[in-house]
Amino acid sequence: MKSPKLTASLEHRIRCVLQDRHPAEGRILKLESLTDKGRWCLVFGCSWESGRQDIVRYISNPLTVLKLLRIFSLLAPLSLHFPQLKESRFYPRLRGWLILEERLPGIQLGYLEPTLKTVEGVAEVLAKLHQVTSPHWSRTGYLPHLGSYYGYCYGRWIRRRLRRWFHNTPSLSRAVQKEYKAWFGRFRPQIDKITRFNLLHWDPNLRNYLYQDGQVRTVDFEFARFGVFWEDYFLAEFRFAGEDKDLQQAYQQRYFEIFQDQEMELKQQSRDFFQAFIYLRILNRLHGPSHRINNPKFDEQRYTRYERRFRELVEENN
Repeated sequence: MKSPKLTASLEHRIRCVLQDRHPAEGRILKLESLTDKGRWCLVFGCSWESGRQDIVRYISNPLTVLKLLRIFSLLAPLSLHFPQLKESRFYPRLRGWLILEERLPGIQLGYLEPTLKTVEGVAEVLAKLHQVTSPHWSRTGYLPHLGSYYGYCYGRWIRRRLRRWFHNTPSLSRAVQKEYKAWFGRFRPQIDKITRFNLLHWDPNLRNYLYQDGQVRTVDFEFARFGVFWEDYFLAEFRFAGEDKDLQQAYQQRYFEIFQDQEMELKQQSRDFFQAFIYLRILNRLHGPSHRINNPKFDEQRYTRYERRFRELVEENN
């Protein structure tokens, strides 16, 4: 189902139904669109005359509503680090749902220089999130999928990203390309043995992590799903610790001080797979058209460093 489109009429109707629903809060002084590239819903920052602050999500797809309500129910006991649900209601007038959630205070980490404190805070948030598990790897963690977890979640993405990287690296022979495909595929048996799946944020970027009074908190669970914790772990390490060895060490140490998993030994066997998967994802992003538009000066040195890491990881373990 396509994402809803914001129109002046829709925004006006959202404002009206919210004011009718919450007369004690007075008028809405500001209904600010926060939607950037959201796929499933429209997101607003809502400021009331009473001083109350909310995040408002307009969603027309009932499956997306089900997923978010499930995620909020799992996050409820972890209120220190995550936003809490205030209200969920279907409005016939809007032909969709409005979900009101707590608007957390804080500065986005993208506006701050990374420090040991912020990197350790990110590690702590993720470690607590990943300890929420489900025996199912569907988005809500309710219903099982049939077939291979590896095949559904990684097979087609790896093929697509490898094709893009091969296109950008014409020096690789077909024989070498075949070896790369086989390297990823050999992890399929271990990954398909996993029976407990971690709750993933799946979008750990600098905008979705806030810093306030010495605490890091995370928001925006639009893309959350169940999977293997390594995927969030390596992507967050790249985005928050970068190439700073001290920050990487602090991140790793703090994460594993908190995180525990009953299938840790099994998941440890696929560590190289997920690290290579994230490196490949990074290479695709750095060479992708959207990154070039936002960053006209292509960082060739950075691309080369991560490509070298990717190749060493795969080729030394092949």
